[in-house]
Amino acid sequence: PPKPVPFPGEEPPPEDIVSQIIPYTPDWPELASTYNAQSLSLSEALKGGADLLLLGPAGFGKTVALANLTSQVLLKNTETGGLAKLLPIYIHAAELNLPIDDQEPLDILIKALETRPWNKQIPKLGNFIKKAFRNNNILLMVDGADECPPKLINGLYDFLKQLKTDSQINRLVVSASPDYFGELPLLGLKPLTVLPWNIRQKASFAKKWEEHWNTSIETLNPQGVSQLDYLILNSWILQKSTFLTPLEFVLKVWSAYANDISGLSGKNFLESYIQRITNDLPGSREILETLAKKNILSLQPFLNQETLGNEKVQYKENGHKRNTYISRLLPNLIQREILIKIGDKKIIFAHAILEGYLAAEALGEQNEYKAILEQPNWLYKKSALHYLASQGIELDKTYQEATPGEEILHKPLLQKAEWLHDIDTQNPLNTRIIKELVKTLNNDNIPLSIRIKLLIALAKSDSPGIPELFQRLLLTQNPDLNFLAILGLGYIRDIKSVSDIIHSLNHEQIVQKAACLALVNIGTKDALEALAQVLLQSNEALQKAAAEAFANHPEEGYPVLKEGVQVKDLLVRRAAIFGLKRLQQPWVTELLEEIQAQEEEWVVRDAAEQALKELTNPNPFIPKKSIPIEKTTWLSTFAKEHTNEIKANASSRDVLIAALRFGSDDEKLSALNTLTEMGDEGIFPTAFHFLFGDNPDLREAAIYAIWYLQGMGRIIPSPIQFGFR
Repeated sequence: PPKPVPFPGEEPPPEDIVSQIIPYTPDWPELASTYNAQSLSLSEALKGGADLLLLGPAGFGKTVALANLTSQVLLKNTETGGLAKLLPIYIHAAELNLPIDDQEPLDILIKALETRPWNKQIPKLGNFIKKAFRNNNILLMVDGADECPPKLINGLYDFLKQLKTDSQINRLVVSASPDYFGELPLLGLKPLTVLPWNIRQKASFAKKWEEHWNTSIETLNPQGVSQLDYLILNSWILQKSTFLTPLEFVLKVWSAYANDISGLSGKNFLESYIQRITNDLPGSREILETLAKKNILSLQPFLNQETLGNEKVQYKENGHKRNTYISRLLPNLIQREILIKIGDKKIIFAHAILEGYLAAEALGEQNEYKAILEQPNWLYKKSALHYLASQGIELDKTYQEATPGEEILHKPLLQKAEWLHDIDTQNPLNTRIIKELVKTLNNDNIPLSIRIKLLIALAKSDSPGIPELFQRLLLTQNPDLNFLAILGLGYIRDIKSVSDIIHSLNHEQIVQKAACLALVNIGTKDALEALAQVLLQSNEALQKAAAEAFANHPEEGYPVLKEGVQVKDLLVRRAAIFGLKRLQQPWVTELLEEIQAQEEEWVVRDAAEQALKELTNPNPFIPKKSIPIEKTTWLSTFAKEHTNEIKANASSRDVLIAALRFGSDDEKLSALNTLTEMGDEGIFPTAFHFLFGDNPDLREAAIYAIWYLQGMGRIIPSPIQFGFR
């Protein structure tokens, strides 16, 4: 979740080492995942009463998160709390017949549910759903907004707005792309970002896959496979997997176990999956590519099955050209779940990334890719461009001109940077993009959150020269570059840089904190021993940073923290408590209660008491409903204190604008956050003033506000018209 912005006069939420130094980047959350930023389960995030906008790049697991929540609520899992009393309804945006026109929104929803094949046998389903709505007994989860072009997302907003007005929705969760989510936040949805798996979570998944493979698939093999073979296989799988999305990693594991892996990039794992599904169905690959191309060119997230009946595709079999009707193999592809039938007539691909890959194969081969360049930015286009670039097509030379808002956010560069993940390192396009990334990363005038995204993009390129680049940046005399370099070296787990990172523990505090996190993530014996010495012998601030970093290492860090609360040095004991507090596990609470009861030194006892208080209090990172601005106490107080600057009978919105100009830093941050959530374009003059100013907190808040408003579809003006260049 984003860091909560307290109202002026309120106590700010407690922070740890990660929230202090790594900014919130919902479109590039990889670093937050690597260094274990504060995270919530979806059911936990709903406990604050706010509805949620679940953001995340494609392939990060938004659908799985919603499906898991649906399952938990249906099973009345204790973790879901009051949600267990609600009726969970999961719907894909493509199932809804939008725009609403003159239809009743509830009728649209019921019709979509009734046309599902497995629902057709349920008597009076519509009456049952209407009753649940009347009783305010609904948890509605809308998936797939990220697969819609902007026009359809706007239609989805109109549908949900009208549905909330006409009917009772107890709770609402909508998944969307961080690139564009339209006016969905105006429904009261609070943004929450899906974190990708870090390397430990990937190892856990591979182990679970092994267990299920043993009990399901491997039983078909009478010879079996030894546990040692599985250990070696899983170890190999985890190599070169740091930068894979959860989707790519799942496909890699599947390919490795099925023994049909065709390469080590994300697109290789997609190709293995497609071939596994289609090899015994001649012509099916050509059908999929044709459908994917039609899909993207139609600017729709679905295909109408009725329009496909008489279409033919040509394919080769044993060297001979043949033709087949699409309708002939469609049932097979639906049965194998590479295509999904929704309702009576609509078909979607199993995943938007799969659709983009197949569309790129067709568009690239037929040189028709220019047809999508002028489309508005949406996921299918973005995914297709990614895989077209991986074919060696020099898309950067044909890319449409960026708007001022996109330039400020460096969106064109960052989108091209995503292509690096699958572009051959020998491709000239790879070299051009990396040079532009490095040049921009070195610009100290760019906000930290943008530079973090550039850093992640460079790391994920997996180019051979990246470790050396980060090492050079670490040795400069620029603290900001040192900080970024260390985070990057920790992210790529560069063993060769451990000694230089250890040396940087003598630098500025922000560099020291980055070094603590990086050393734990690299996790070699030398790195962990060096950090243990820091915990035992450094100043108080660095001891605390080391302890909090150790909380990221279950195997070695947890024992260090347990031992740390027992050593003679009271400052080490106190620091260890800060590390334990990050774990949020039952045994930690028991240990802290023991310390609170038995510790003789008040400084340690107070630390334990404060840690217990934070662990037992509601998590301040849980999103809460927005308070109507006219009811916020601080705003009324501000208006009374600034009667010279604020006209009599000024609206709450006018007072917020005044707070942006005349308020304290805390008042400016709170006003900017509130106006941003409202989608108010009046913030731009002041936001640019903050962005080009020298206050780092206001600067980061401004770039986030500009990013958020662009995601809502607001046109970002050029800063030149406000006197900034």
